[in-house]
Amino acid sequence: MDRLLLGRRLPLAAQTSALVFFILIGAMIFARFLVPTGLPGEFVEVVNEANIPTLLIVIPFLIMYVSLGMFQDSISRTPYQ
Repeated sequence: MDRLLLGRRLPLAAQTSALVFFILIGAMIFARFLVPTGLPGEFVEVVNEANIPTLLIVIPFLIMYVSLGMFQDSISRTPYQ
């Protein structure tokens, strides 16, 4: 691996690592604001009282993640130009 190739790829690796860390930090901040509201506990109580099967909870979240991922992928810019 020559230095020129390493010089091109190292900033891309740093950019990807920074992106992952920003997502993690944002998730931690969001969790700190969400927990005091009691919303996660309320959601668990509603699901338990409704006797909803687990898959009926998981599948809509998976559909949401896949659809949002498609839009995110289409608007993102690729660093390998």
